[in-house]
Amino acid sequence: MSVIRARRITLLFVLSLCFVILSSCGAGGEMSVVGKIVELDSETVVIEPLSSSAELHIPYNSRLDGIERIAFSKDNLDELTFAVGDTVTVNFIDKIQDGDPCRVNAVSWAKFEPSLGEDVSGTEVAGVEIDYPAAIMVDGELFLLDGRQTVEGVSENSIIGTTTHNEDLPQKNGEANWSSEPMPYAYTEDGVAVYFENEWHLCTPGPKE
Repeated sequence: MSVIRARRITLLFVLSLCFVILSSCGAGGEMSVVGKIVELDSETVVIEPLSSSAELHIPYNSRLDGIERIAFSKDNLDELTFAVGDTVTVNFIDKIQDGDPCRVNAVSWAKFEPSLGEDVSGTEVAGVEIDYPAAIMVDGELFLLDGRQTVEGVSENSIIGTTTHNEDLPQKNGEANWSSEPMPYAYTEDGVAVYFENEWHLCTPGPKE
């Protein structure tokens, strides 16, 4: 066997080995998804993944295209208190298993908390592109739009005002940055609710400076 032919065989073997290693790493890499809890019991959680426009600061993950529901076991997760309707971030490993719902091997989960420090240029909320987190200022405090979590039972008597528009980060009471239309807002137990798209949407307190 010539030296050149031997080198070619060795090179092909090395390339094949690298391909196998890279493929294995891709299958077992950790991924994350943000979703709203739609089913919850002592053993299993089912979420509806939020679209890229609603994820607010979570990079778009094309592997989630077409997936409407994802289920995972709570066996290996921290015992956190969540309820149906909460928005959570779930980290998982291995492949997404086909089914209805699809299943993943979750390794951790946490309440979804948008960050004021992240670059959100191009994010859309209620069909409007913004360059900051979707937020409203109420009584000198900044509240962030909490994904697509909605609030039930908000009465007209609890409404404390209507919003004005600030396309940047709100600086004055009543300013919101995701709609130029006036939106009623009210205090709730968990923060502030803002009415748009025919629903009350929850906004939670932002990070303290």
